[in-house]
Amino acid sequence: MAGFSFQYIANDSGVRQLMAEVGARVRDCTPLLNVLCERMQLSTDETFRKEGRPTRWPKSQRAKRAGTLSATKRRVGGQLLTLTLTGRLRHSIVWKPTGPHEMRGGTNVVYGRIHQLGGRIEGTANVGMYIRTITEAFGRRLKDGPTQVIVGPHSRHMDTTIPARSFLVVQPEDEAYFARQLIAYLRGLR
Repeated sequence: MAGFSFQYIANDSGVRQLMAEVGARVRDCTPLLNVLCERMQLSTDETFRKEGRPTRWPKSQRAKRAGTLSATKRRVGGQLLTLTLTGRLRHSIVWKPTGPHEMRGGTNVVYGRIHQLGGRIEGTANVGMYIRTITEAFGRRLKDGPTQVIVGPHSRHMDTTIPARSFLVVQPEDEAYFARQLIAYLRGLR
């Protein structure tokens, strides 16, 4: 084979030791990934709090109908946020290492996918019997306050388009944080 080859072998035991240490650290990055997952947990929560970032999500129809405060949120003094009526989706988000070089974020809430990616829902859903608390009937408040009623089984036709409201997003400031943490990890400072 024609050409040229060059091989360098460091005779410095310090350099070889450093290379071995860096090699050991990159074999399993789980300690670093745990730190990055904590950061993404905070970042995702901030995205929910700001109702999307870097750009805000489109307001949900529910939030538009309810105005700035719902009756439930008014009692506790909170604002009605898009994607945060009960907090179920928001609090179900988990970021975790899934291997020595990989981390993932996600939710086990079924409707998380449609909100993350957007899409169209069309079809008929069968709704079983359930108990509902009502505060008004026929547009008027109930004199005796909230009461519970039984709603019988029924079907509901759905045909709606839900815009993407991405909440699993790595922000530019997260990427900068990742770079700083990676450098510290490789240097053995973390």
